[in-house]
Amino acid sequence: MREDLVRTQVGESEGRTKLMIKEAMGGVLFIDEANTLVAGGNSSNDFGKKVIETLLPAMENSRGEFIVIAAGYTEERNSFLTSNPGLKDRFTENIHFQDYTPDELLQIFLSDCEGSYVLTPAAKQAVYEEFVERYRMRDETFSNARMARILYDQIGLAQSIRIAKLPREQWTEKVLTTFEE
Repeated sequence: MREDLVRTQVGESEGRTKLMIKEAMGGVLFIDEANTLVAGGNSSNDFGKKVIETLLPAMENSRGEFIVIAAGYTEERNSFLTSNPGLKDRFTENIHFQDYTPDELLQIFLSDCEGSYVLTPAAKQAVYEEFVERYRMRDETFSNARMARILYDQIGLAQSIRIAKLPREQWTEKVLTTFEE
């Protein structure tokens, strides 16, 4: 991500990028939300641009020694790839991952619950229906597994609020660990 590479002082971004490249040798440099490196536009003062200018020669000069993955939503990733004439040719593979289905999102949600919470059948059905609705309404910013995690957090918060309203003597293990509709 931008904050992992871009620094605020002249020369720091280049140095940080070189360090990350060195650490990636023999492996992978993964840049999530790569488009944020061009968020500052084409200004020569933008330190994200300095990251790209440092990355390009390393990708060429150390070809085969490490892999760079630039991840992000399709349109934004394309903006990153066209921000510098040398970028697009250096990223030779474009892999599009299909959105998770409601069934897959439910499995992700249930794996988050594993060991901590159980769902009543009605709660499980409600979560599934929520995923169906969100999947039906999805757009290019559909957040996939992050959406499942956010829903898990929201339900956990609602669980805490529900329990806090109960008298303390009703706080049984079952009450504390069961998500209800």
